[in-house]
Amino acid sequence: MAHLLRSQGYTAARDIIRRDYDSSLEYARRMNFRCMLVVGDDSAGGGCRAVRTRDGRTLTLTMEQLLQNGLMKFIEESQGDE
Repeated sequence: MAHLLRSQGYTAARDIIRRDYDSSLEYARRMNFRCMLVVGDDSAGGGCRAVRTRDGRTLTLTMEQLLQNGLMKFIEESQGDE
């Protein structure tokens, strides 16, 4: 996923440390990330959740939707929202 985002011109970081959701969101906010992607999320039925860190807005995506630009659309909608 990080490779896909980078190929689209985005900066992407992978967090390899296991954290609970709230700790991950706090970390993403501290690092000034606009969006956080939770992959293989149980609450998303094994799919993914894209989370806008500023306000916690969440988009649940299947892996198919994720690869068909559902994530890119969400990221684009979050750009400029400071």
